Amino acid sequence: MYRWVILGMVILFGVFLFLPKEMELPNEGPVPDIHLTSLNGSSHSFYEPVPKVVVFFYADCPDICPLTIWDLKKLRKELVNRGVEDDHYEILLITLNPAVDTVSSLISYRDKFDANFKNWRFLRGSDQDVESLAEAFGMVFRKEGRVVSHSTTLYLVDRNGNIRSKHAMATSQKPMDVREVADHIERLQ
Repeated sequence: MYRWVILGMVILFGVFLFLPKEMELPNEGPVPDIHLTSLNGSSHSFYEPVPKVVVFFYADCPDICPLTIWDLKKLRKELVNRGVEDDHYEILLITLNPAVDTVSSLISYRDKFDANFKNWRFLRGSDQDVESLAEAFGMVFRKEGRVVSHSTTLYLVDRNGNIRSKHAMATSQKPMDVREVADHIERLQ
């Protein structure tokens, strides 16, 4: 009897050892197949063959969004230190206020934060497309003129377009957990 218990434990350990790392993260469902426009005018899909960090923001945001940009730069540095190259993941920054956040204003915003990395995509879409995406992610926001009140969640999407994890964005009291996000990106590789 004792041998069977030991054998069962060894088999169970072996199964968990060889399971794909991706299975460790929950699957919260697919992102709608909505194409957004990048700053260079190209169409961008959530079904690109790499994991994605997804952030909803707006350029006039006075607090959470700038802190998140700084944390995303820290995340990039953490991933570089771990040997994860830029072409193995994307950072998608989707404006919640496309009528105000023009291509030129987003280029200025990107340049102000020195965030012109090859795998960072500042994206725009129609109000309807942005609202549909926000709803799919569980992102809550409300516009009042140039001000957008929004929830503070960052999302990870796998190479198949499924939402796999959610993380708190930075606040003035607490930075984003960069190491946890980096761990999850590595699991999705």
